[in-house]
Parts: sequence; C-alpha cells; structure tokens
Amino acid sequence: MLAESKRAHEEALVKHESEMEALRTTFLEAMTLRGPVEYWRTKATKHERKASDLIWWMFGSMAVLAIGLVWLTEHVFSTLSQGKPDTWKVAAPVLIGVVAIWAVRMVARMFLSHSHLATDAEERVTMVMTYLALLEGKKMPSDEDRKLVLAPLFRPATDGMVKDEGLPHPMLELFTRMGQK
Repeated sequence: MLAESKRAHEEALVKHESEMEALRTTFLEAMTLRGPVEYWRTKATKHERKASDLIWWMFGSMAVLAIGLVWLTEHVFSTLSQGKPDTWKVAAPVLIGVVAIWAVRMVARMFLSHSHLATDAEERVTMVMTYLALLEGKKMPSDEDRKLVLAPLFRPATDGMVKDEGLPHPMLELFTRMGQK
C-alpha cells in the first residue's frame, strides 16, 4: 500500500510538473504577445478616430462645396452680359469646382485608408487572441502550426492608401476634343 501510494504520488507530481510547464509556456507566450495586442488595439482606435473625423470633414466639405459652387455660379452668370461671355468668367467656377472636387476626393481616400488600416489592426488583435485561446486549449501542437498562425500576424502593415483611378477615359477624351476646337 505504501509503494502504491508512493507511485501515485510520483505520477501526480510528474503530471503536475508537466501541467505547470505547459501553463508557464502559455503564460510566457501570452506575455510576449501582450505587447502586439496593445499596439494593434491602439492602432485600431487611432485609425477609427481618424476615419470618423475624416468622414465628417468629407461630408462637411461636400456641403460647403455645393453651397459655394451654387453661389459662385449664380454670381458669375448673373453678371454676364448678353452675347458671348468672357471665357475667364465661366472658367473660374469650373476650375474652382474641379480643385474642390479633387480635394474632397483626397479626403475620401484618406477616410478609406484609415478605415482599412483600422480593420487590419482589429483583425490582428483577433488573430493574437485566437492564437492564445488555441494555445491554452492545447490545440496548437506543432511548430509548423505556430508558424502558420504567426506569419500573417507579424507581416508588415500596408499604408492603406486606396489607389487613385485617375480620370475616366471618356472625360479625358472630351477635354481633349474641347481643347482642339
């Protein structure tokens, strides 16, 4: 009975030591990944805040642009005399409108950029938390699995800039034809 008790004690001790080692490994990995989790959470919050600010700027500038262009166009056309108007009087609102629309498009691109970067940061936090949950549940047995999970997590971040599509071809052709006349 004493020998059986001693053997049971040894088995329990070995089991306890292996569980403590697994817990220690999980704890160390969790502590190692705490930094990236906080970093990506901070990045997500920052990009969400900037995207929120930019969406207000975008809609505000669109409203100001619409009101300003209506006022400017009304003012310019009310001062035109009958017959052939001066080209510069018509070109001024068009030029201002094109520049203003370009500026609104830039704000929209920055909004989309920050929105994409916030989503990317949130995905990385989710990946880390999922990895830690798998590690705690001992569902991650091999180093190959670990590499598979950690590779996308620690990939370089993109700048998030949305590519500019430029002027549509028919618009470019229209401006070219108008310039030849």
